[in-house]
Amino acid sequence: MSSQAPRPMRDCPRWNSCSVPICPLDPDWKKRSLLPGEGTCPWLTEAVKPNAASEFALAEVSDLLPWMLTFGPLAAQRHKQIGRTIERARTTGSTLANSRASGERLAASTRTDQPEPGETPDLLP
Repeated sequence: MSSQAPRPMRDCPRWNSCSVPICPLDPDWKKRSLLPGEGTCPWLTEAVKPNAASEFALAEVSDLLPWMLTFGPLAAQRHKQIGRTIERARTTGSTLANSRASGERLAASTRTDQPEPGETPDLLP
């Protein structure tokens, strides 16, 4: 197993919206500090779920899973807060699966029979 992240931080799918101070893809992560209450990388917490391999594959980030499983214990050793978060994540459902299911429900509920602008909608009998 390589001791280096599989991709640069800027290539993380959550790069634009992420604000966690300890990024598994940051080569200088040991120089960073973690304050109480600050977040943990969602990929780290997702990696410990039972169906992590299939969820990472569906999210097209399979290359991250081995690194997250390697990085997690290193970060937990250095930052107990991350360790507690990872342990708690083992007992909860997948946020990736929940988000995907929510999107599927939303798509299924979207009505496609809306009238065009200027059309009068059909009235129910």
